[in-house]
Parts: sequence; C-alpha cells; structure tokens
Amino acid sequence: MGFRLSLRQATFSLSMGVALLGATGSAWSAVAAWADPLTGQRFLKIDAGCFSRGNPDALEADRSDYQLTQLGFNSRPFADEAPVHRTCLDTFWIAQTEVTAAQWQRVMNRLPPAGAGQQPAAGISWQQAQNFIQTLNAKAAPERYRLPTEAEWEYACQLGFPEGPPKRRGQYRSLAWYNLLGHRVDAAQEVATLSADQLGLFDMLGNVWEWTQDTYDPEAYIDSPRYQPTSTKPTGTRVIRGGSYRSQWRQVRCRNRASYPERMDAVKQLGLRLVREP
Repeated sequence: MGFRLSLRQATFSLSMGVALLGATGSAWSAVAAWADPLTGQRFLKIDAGCFSRGNPDALEADRSDYQLTQLGFNSRPFADEAPVHRTCLDTFWIAQTEVTAAQWQRVMNRLPPAGAGQQPAAGISWQQAQNFIQTLNAKAAPERYRLPTEAEWEYACQLGFPEGPPKRRGQYRSLAWYNLLGHRVDAAQEVATLSADQLGLFDMLGNVWEWTQDTYDPEAYIDSPRYQPTSTKPTGTRVIRGGSYRSQWRQVRCRNRASYPERMDAVKQLGLRLVREP
C-alpha cells in the first residue's frame, strides 16, 4: 500500500530522500528521509532543537489525586502535564508509521498478538516491545533502534500539529483514527490510510497508543532537565502517547500523558513507533 499525503503539503519526495514541507512558522523546512533495508520502515530526521513542553491548561490539582484507571488513559489535562517548560533535544530519526504487523513478522518470524499486514502490530506489552527492538538491532546491525523518549515523541508530534490540541470533535478526522461518530472503528486500521501530519508522519495521534522509553512519573515535569530529559524513576509503569482508535477526541492531542504497567499483558490498543539512533 503506497503512502500518500494530503494536498496541504507542498511536496514529499521520499524517492529522493528529502521531504519539502510547506511553511508552518516552524524553524524547519526540509526533512531528510531514510528507509531501513530490513523492514522497509521509513524514518524522518528531526533536527536538534528546543520547544515548550507541557500543557498551559493543565489542572494544578493535588498530584496525589491521580488514581489513573487500569489503562491509565487521561481524558483531559491533568497536573502531570504541568508546568510548561523549555526542553532541548539532539537530532533523532523517527519512524514515519507505527511498526506494522508485517514488519513485526519479518523481524520476529511470527505474527504479533494483534494486527495483520499493514495494520499496526498491536497488543504489544512493554517486554514484547523490548524483545522486538533487541531482535531488530541484532539483525539490522550496525543500525540501532529504540523507542522514542517521551520528550522526543512530543516534539515530533508538536511539529506535525503546530495548531495545538483539537478545539472541536471532528478536527482531526482526516489525520487520526479515534472514537468519533461516523469515524468510529472497532480495530486499529492500516497505517497511512489517512493523511500525514505537517511533518510527514502518519497516525501520531489515534490508531494505537505508542510506548515511549520513559517511566511514568506524575511529577516528572516539575524538575525536568532542560537538555535530553528522560524519566528513569522506577515506577513499574511506562509512558504511552498518542491515543488510539477507542480514544475520545479530547485524548487525541500531543501533550496528553498516559501510562501502562510494564508487566501487564497489553490491550489491543497498544503498539509502538521506533526511533533510529543517529
């Protein structure tokens, strides 16, 4: 299945390895692309930069009051998204799509717990994600892959959605699979069937939640380092981002923080997106 972009992108020439995007007011205007020879996964280069991380509308509530549900999916801004702070990152390469079932099978020689073909590999637990990355790195050497940090994921998402969180229910229906009347689906959909965001990434919001490298700490933003932040506090849970096909529209936003236990079997709305190390 070929990738496609909406007409609001100026050009996107993967065959030449460079994507030229329309002006969005961001500092970047060209994104280099690279394809992994083993899986065929395409990666876009995100140049080093700084951004405002966090949500200015987050509730400044008592932080001890976050008893998240078993799935840990926030439906509105919580205090764990505050305070807003400046974050700076080195260059990284992020996958254009979520890992597909076909790519998972190519690496692991078996199907993922859920998904087939160009659907996202879904129902992926934290440990299964780590096993996949370890196996991929062994087969793809000297290339190295990992999960994005929470900060890397949010930076890439904000570049793709510079307009900020949705202000109406159907605002992202051309970009994301989520729980919307007339747009509702009962399983993750094939990747890249909707339009790409302004960076050229597909399904950053909706379809399946995506694991990140960070442990979940509701107070991570209070004293977050400015440069290359990563939460490693042992909490037994990991940050997931992006929402899924079952998420309500208010969950489908770049700053939404959610979590899932490391040692729990995964629900079908959990998948992964890779980062290639420079």
